Amino acid sequence: MYARGILFGKMKYELGDHSLVRCPENHLVADIEFKTKGWVSGGYNAIGGTIKNEKTGQVLYELSGMWSGEMFIKDAVVSISLYAVSHLVMHLLTCLKL
Repeated sequence: MYARGILFGKMKYELGDHSLVRCPENHLVADIEFKTKGWVSGGYNAIGGTIKNEKTGQVLYELSGMWSGEMFIKDAVVSISLYAVSHLVMHLLTCLKL
């Protein structure tokens, strides 16, 4: 946990961590990083990561965006919006039976 704005500005708490979500049935692994804002640049609530096939090690999708806003999932050519990301996350959670 990080606290920003202690000396000046509005105080804001920020969490930064790394998470793995596995779906053994489909051999998928989502490797997600919750990024913290840099001292000079960047933004709050950013995420980045990959979804790959655990058997082959092939990266299938790249994740980016903001967990509190719009997220993107991208393959080699196509970029789609939050609806597809939420659908994919729900599929992974269903595999984990959460």
